Amino acid sequence: MDAVAGDAIELYNRLYGELSDFKVEVSDLPNLVITVMEIVELEPMDGDQKKTVAMNLIRRAVREADLSDTQRAIADAFTGEPLSRLIDISVSLSRGEFPLNKIRKRFMCC
Repeated sequence: MDAVAGDAIELYNRLYGELSDFKVEVSDLPNLVITVMEIVELEPMDGDQKKTVAMNLIRRAVREADLSDTQRAIADAFTGEPLSRLIDISVSLSRGEFPLNKIRKRFMCC
């Protein structure tokens, strides 16, 4: 294993350790995303790297969680494209790039 791979494994293990108190449940997956994003945000990486690390940490947390077969199927479905989109939307919201007020005005009738 080269030094870069070793550093990556160390990073994942350290960051995953910060999730030790988080109980993964299907109903809490959005909170898991926020928690992981807050943890990863402190790392000196670019945005795409942070997203990749966050997605891998979330997938690992889901994979290692004690879930029923039904919950696991739901969680596994969430950790694909929906997870990627949720992270993108969360980042846009945090930057003020999501036009919530414009959307609200468009759908208000009065």
